[in-house]
Amino acid sequence: MTQHYRYRLDIQRVQDGVCFPGDVLPENILQTFRDQAIFLGQRRGVVGPDAGEAITEEEPLIAPDMNGQITGVRIHAGTNGKRVHKEYDLDLFAHYAREQAVRLARQGHLAKDAKFIFRVFAQPTNPATTPIPLPGVTITVQRFALPFVAGKLADWMPHALAVGSVNDDDYPLFITKKALDQAREYCRKPKDKEAGALLLGRMFKQSEPESELFGVIEAAIEAKYAEQQQFSLDLTAQTFAYMQAQLHCRRTRLGFINEVPLGFAHSHNFLPAILDDGSAQCPTCPKRPTCELTSSFYSTKDVEFHQALFSRAPFAVGLVWGLTPREEDDLRVFCLDGGGTRQRGFFQVNC
Repeated sequence: MTQHYRYRLDIQRVQDGVCFPGDVLPENILQTFRDQAIFLGQRRGVVGPDAGEAITEEEPLIAPDMNGQITGVRIHAGTNGKRVHKEYDLDLFAHYAREQAVRLARQGHLAKDAKFIFRVFAQPTNPATTPIPLPGVTITVQRFALPFVAGKLADWMPHALAVGSVNDDDYPLFITKKALDQAREYCRKPKDKEAGALLLGRMFKQSEPESELFGVIEAAIEAKYAEQQQFSLDLTAQTFAYMQAQLHCRRTRLGFINEVPLGFAHSHNFLPAILDDGSAQCPTCPKRPTCELTSSFYSTKDVEFHQALFSRAPFAVGLVWGLTPREEDDLRVFCLDGGGTRQRGFFQVNC
């Protein structure tokens, strides 16, 4: 049971203040953010393993005296009268704002480099006026419940080393040295091209002293049959079929029945400073001994890939093996945050 709203996004040209009203945005526009709120509910113990049982409710943060214009959205999620909430600003609509701006540019209403702002308006949906679906084929998508395993953070922390900036808002994530070595081997294999690996592990549920979920990444599956270039990695249908077959084999033949995908790792096997011809500038740069540049980052394409693969799995992370100007390994981890991604830390377990 979910309370939904309809949202409309308007674009205003900064140059002269001309406003271009937009159409109503897709009904599923906030699904990614509902899933993030539901996962928070699972961490806090107010939502069970089956996310489909959660009740979500949207609360548009309406600006006073601005005719339905909003400053953000607060999403509540829970079950049995208990709930948590996550609050988002207007950045969650930024993707659709860019798409609408591109359409306006193609129509000649916005110059290529024109500045614009966007406004979002909310209106509650009225079930009485919702169109009745026409007779025909009905498709129901069923999500499997997460296979939580009972566990305690206290059993893992003494054997773990914090890597990167560990944020209290992030759910605890452990990665074994074995899984890191496996993933690195797959990612570094091509030397001069990108490569990747699906990361597998278990989700643990702690009840005492406080409710919390934590993940442990324990294995990696090579992303075979992908289209590999120096600056890109495109997974093919054959890649997904191979990874799914390997995951099924691990669950049915090797007994890892609680294993789920917890992330994806890939490599940027190039130095940070690249010339137009694809060659590296770092070897001849006088700043090389102390330069802090890195090729471990999330590109626009990496962000889009993460959102496409894990939009409904807010616990999943992306690992990037890059290089410093001195050709040293630089590993960074990224996660979903609202409508985008950001860097986060993890705990390494030496086993």
